[in-house]
Amino acid sequence: ILNWNASAGANQYKLYRSTTESGTYELVSTGSDTTYQASDLTAGQIYYYKISATADSEVYGESSKSSFYKVVTLPDIPQNIHTTTLKHNQISLKWNAVAGADGYKVYRSSKESGYEEVEYKTTTSNSLTDINLIQYSNYFYRVKAYNDSGESGFSQQLKQRTKYLLQYELEFELGKKIRSDEGELHYPSCIT
Repeated sequence: ILNWNASAGANQYKLYRSTTESGTYELVSTGSDTTYQASDLTAGQIYYYKISATADSEVYGESSKSSFYKVVTLPDIPQNIHTTTLKHNQISLKWNAVAGADGYKVYRSSKESGYEEVEYKTTTSNSLTDINLIQYSNYFYRVKAYNDSGESGFSQQLKQRTKYLLQYELEFELGKKIRSDEGELHYPSCIT
């Protein structure tokens, strides 16, 4: 929403918009209100606005345009979140990059509700590794994108479980020692 102060003698305002600071500004609104709410914007896009005032008098006509006002729309919700258990105490997360996002906030919980932000990780990357977790425990994750205008909504929720420490150590050792004739790893069926 854009708001501006009324101009003395003006009975109408014209609002112009561009996607670049020095580009062509197109007329998007004409009216007497000193407020404007756009509904056709792209998430994460930068827009530039200029305003002019008009009067009934033919002598004055339309004023010159104001200096530009920069607006950044909120970013979209992160999509395609993927989680992978790396170790008994580590889970990696990755998601699609969001246009117009300055960074991402990852939220974690040990239950399906009651999220807490992962304090050590607000990241500018579209991935992170969550560490120092409890072995063989469920964790639930959601992600938000943010920029100068605020935060997106929450992404879909994903559940991931860490491994047992013994399971991870066995997999690590077996991965080093057990190899087929072709050199590929073979794990006993009891290791999941």
